[in-house]
Amino acid sequence: MLLSSVITEKASLTNVEWSGDKISKITFNGFLDLDSDGTIDTDSVSYTQQYTYGNLGKLTLISENRTVFRRAAPVPPSTTLTLCCFCKNKIYL
Repeated sequence: MLLSSVITEKASLTNVEWSGDKISKITFNGFLDLDSDGTIDTDSVSYTQQYTYGNLGKLTLISENRTVFRRAAPVPPSTTLTLCCFCKNKIYL
């Protein structure tokens, strides 16, 4: 079994496992253009595709597991009021 790793845009990583002339598995971790607008999205995608071959070497099944990690909309910074208390002890005799 051989493994090749390819680093693409935005530090996305694709691993391809193969033996001879047959790919057995592709694993991708990174960023894709999920909404097809021409720009890479900030949502992270992880998927694995497993390739299964029959007795005659013909591809019979491709199975895929995919997870999309959506980034939440940015929260505007809040304004906080910081109170500083200074205490001074006085002793009266």
